[in-house]
Amino acid sequence: MIDFRFQIDFRFSDLTFTADSSLIYSYVVGNLKYNLKSAIRIYLIIAAPNLFMHKPAFDIISTELTVDDRLNCHLLLQISDRVFSWIMFDTIKRKLFGVRQYHFDQIHDISAAKQLEEVLNNDTYLQEETKEVVIVYNYCESNLIPGNLFDIAMNKSVTDLVFGSVKKGLIFSEKVKTGELYNVYRIPRDTHTLLQQRFVAGKYWHLYTLLLVAYGIEKEDVCRIIFYSDCMVVALHIKGILQLIQTWTYQTPEDVAYYLLLICQQFKLNQETLRILIAGLIDEQSALYSELLKYFQLVIMEPIPTDQIADDLLDTLPLHYFSPLVKMVTCVL
Repeated sequence: MIDFRFQIDFRFSDLTFTADSSLIYSYVVGNLKYNLKSAIRIYLIIAAPNLFMHKPAFDIISTELTVDDRLNCHLLLQISDRVFSWIMFDTIKRKLFGVRQYHFDQIHDISAAKQLEEVLNNDTYLQEETKEVVIVYNYCESNLIPGNLFDIAMNKSVTDLVFGSVKKGLIFSEKVKTGELYNVYRIPRDTHTLLQQRFVAGKYWHLYTLLLVAYGIEKEDVCRIIFYSDCMVVALHIKGILQLIQTWTYQTPEDVAYYLLLICQQFKLNQETLRILIAGLIDEQSALYSELLKYFQLVIMEPIPTDQIADDLLDTLPLHYFSPLVKMVTCVL
């Protein structure tokens, strides 16, 4: 009898894992109506979910990090359907000790919560004690409601009215410190339950709430954009007043230009004088950046302010990649 037992290394998207071929072979034999690719898929989903090993897209850890440092650090986690990031920061020393970012796989039938659980189980830095943990939810189902109209009993009705009731989840609300606004938002129940179990004393916020605090009071017309791999968060202030903060998905640079031009049209903004402050995953050599320059004169990369960070851990990388995380961690602690 032929022994089919050997190890096979797979790589799908950002996932790397090893599977025993004899187990895969048993699925092929037991599911003759499937081809090999489908049998492997069944095996991965049903029999071997723990074989998924996410590798960080960004992995920046200080070699100076000690146990004492961790106990004095604040850990901020940012979670969305597609991306999970964390930053470890000492606010007293203004020193950054680590940044990691993971991208969740969107091809296979494994939920973001399951993939997050795998990351939490395997990232040793997330299993060590720190001074405080802050969890930031980056989900787009959010409504900003004026304080004089806010009624907690209406949270579900407002959310279902704007975003529909197909998605089931938990609905939270929190007061925005800058301005008389309340942020009402919906998040996945399984993700929140997992994070509550792992970080019992954690503090929870929504991304929009912290961004508005970090941005402060704007006196001029300014449009701030945080870019992710397939979406962007846009916050628009006109004469010091917040006009919108919203998330849009995009596939091409032209999609981004379309949304921004539509904003300018709706709010009657001058493209030549409007400041566009950008941060996140964008660089000056990209097609996306070139597309922005076609339509806007004042496109500015937004780095980390020098008064918020005092070390050189990120000196070899564009600081605007991480400025949103650093701003959030410094404004909530």
